Amino acid sequence: MHPQIFGVLLLALAPAQVFCIFNRRTWGARTASSPLARFDGPASLVVIHTTNTNPCSIPSMCKSVVRDLQIKNIASNSSDIAYNFLIGCCSGVYEGTGWDYKAPISHNYKDPAIHVALIGKFDESAVPTHMSQSLRALISESQLRNKLKNSFTITEHKSNSSTRKLMVKNFLQGFAEYKEQVNDLLLPEQRAATSTTAKPAVSVPSSKPSSPTTFSTASDRKATFATSTSKPTTAKNQFFYT
Repeated sequence: MHPQIFGVLLLALAPAQVFCIFNRRTWGARTASSPLARFDGPASLVVIHTTNTNPCSIPSMCKSVVRDLQIKNIASNSSDIAYNFLIGCCSGVYEGTGWDYKAPISHNYKDPAIHVALIGKFDESAVPTHMSQSLRALISESQLRNKLKNSFTITEHKSNSSTRKLMVKNFLQGFAEYKEQVNDLLLPEQRAATSTTAKPAVSVPSSKPSSPTTFSTASDRKATFATSTSKPTTAKNQFFYT
């Protein structure tokens, strides 16, 4: 059985900025079709994907999209939903294989990575900027859990759609840790699938998060989502379960 985080996980960058992680139980996940490899971390890479599905604007819609995506992935011979986490347009984060297990799609990459999917197609519209705040909160929590290094690279997964790739690239350029998807991140057999020109390596300062992250149970009706451009500041996690 996949381990469960009981209740909804709230990620707080500051008292006024709260983000939710909905665990597998809350979106109705199936059990993985075969055992998943353990993810020990810490990763040095965050890879951003798009689900190529309809977007979702409220938690109930997002849960349905994530549930259908898991069914589709398993039917395509994946052990489970392809990603570690997914982010909806409602700003909610949805647990895929989570922090404890490798995402099935990770076999394409030579370095340990956390794979995050943005729910939507983004062929004709830009990625909503508020989704970056949920991504930053997820990155901060991953670092606090020692699942992601303080110095890391964030990149986009290769896409067959040039428009979608541009939309995701524009979204990620707001991150100092961004590096365009290049061959040196892929396993040799995957390198022929991309012809992207490498950009110079980015020198990344330590980005250890520094504001408290609060954990609590909550129904998705009462979950509060807010965005902010403020930088996180250091504090120990506080855990509250009900």
